Amino acid sequence: MMLKETSENFVQTLLQKPVLQPLYKNRSFILQLDDKKETVWISFCNGECELLDEHPDNIDVYVSGEENQIVALINGSERLMVLEKEGRLRIDGLERHLLVLESLFLLTGDASRSLHY
Repeated sequence: MMLKETSENFVQTLLQKPVLQPLYKNRSFILQLDDKKETVWISFCNGECELLDEHPDNIDVYVSGEENQIVALINGSERLMVLEKEGRLRIDGLERHLLVLESLFLLTGDASRSLHY
């Protein structure tokens, strides 16, 4: 349940920060997050971001691992490339999508809250 809840919070936070829209405005990709207990899909399409209820036909970026590692990534407290390099997450996708995701997670995460006050 924690993965879906954290993903929902990420999408809501992202939608409340239109300043971040240029990072994904001209992109179209689907992210799958999988912690073995839950699987979540987030769609980024031309400046829109939403959680999908069912398995999409195509997935562009896969992130899998332990729930706490994925939650830390989404919350911006851990970096995507570091988690992958240290073997704490398995990641597959185009580097340009991964860079956008890492930026969005960091800029919407708990650690970024102080940057916006």
